[in-house]
Amino acid sequence: MNIKLPQIILTILILVFLGQIVYLYPQLPETIASHFNASGQADGFASKVSFFIFEGVLVVVLLSVFLSMSKILSKLPVSAINLPNKDYWLSPDRSEQTFAAFRGFFTWLSVIIVGLFIAINQIALTANVMKKDPSVTQFWISLGIFFVMDAVLIFIYLRRFFGTKKV
Repeated sequence: MNIKLPQIILTILILVFLGQIVYLYPQLPETIASHFNASGQADGFASKVSFFIFEGVLVVVLLSVFLSMSKILSKLPVSAINLPNKDYWLSPDRSEQTFAAFRGFFTWLSVIIVGLFIAINQIALTANVMKKDPSVTQFWISLGIFFVMDAVLIFIYLRRFFGTKKV
């Protein structure tokens, strides 16, 4: 699988995420609704500064963990990696390709997560700017798309390592 495509998409999404913050930040009140209940009513509040600091740290930590996971896995002893047919997939002549596949998986997972952050931010921050409850329907659609994309990604990689297709 081409590793460059998810990296390009991830870079674009990070720029969109940052652009969204730069665009919406000046329009927000000093205290914003930062959490909403299942019916879309605000039930948690934060200063916009603390909200964006928390969110920025969360995104950086998640991306750092996911994007370094294949490197971390490559440093583990083979006995610590749970993979079907691991003697085959982690043999010296295939391990580089296997860890490249892991790197692709975690990069695509990062793409999906940043996409979710963008969607949820748009819903929640626009609601704060417009001073109204956010669309619960848009939230559930965004979450549904996130779970479907995760399921597809997991299916592709399970098929790769459990199926007959080799790296």
